[in-house]
Amino acid sequence: MTSSGENFLLDLLCRAVRAPQIYYVALITEEPPTHFLGGEELDEPTVAQYARAPYNNEPGTWSDRTGEMSNTLDIEFPIVVDEDWPTINHWGLLDADASGTLLFAGSFDSPLDLMIGDQLVVPAGFLTLRTTNYISRVSL
Repeated sequence: MTSSGENFLLDLLCRAVRAPQIYYVALITEEPPTHFLGGEELDEPTVAQYARAPYNNEPGTWSDRTGEMSNTLDIEFPIVVDEDWPTINHWGLLDADASGTLLFAGSFDSPLDLMIGDQLVVPAGFLTLRTTNYISRVSL
């Protein structure tokens, strides 16, 4: 959880702020996300077809709470069409499809190389959000 994510959680608990109906998962290349980065500072791919993947925030899209929560549905990114994407090392969960607030961030167990024709699908159960660790991991 990032610093902004901690503040977001407190706002949800204490200020009657509503959670977004859609979160967005960003892919991050070389520069690892830090505790204090904003959504506009992420090192995301700059290829034309890249876009953050939307993930609906509604009943049943997150696992039951047990100190951590995971996605219950696959998270699909666009198919790589015109050019290979740079190596992907990290991910972030944000509240907007551009810029926005980085709420959680983590790294993939292994770097991901996406070539023309590939599509990254983060399977259900693999994106895990924890409030006890600042960096979570995704195993693919």
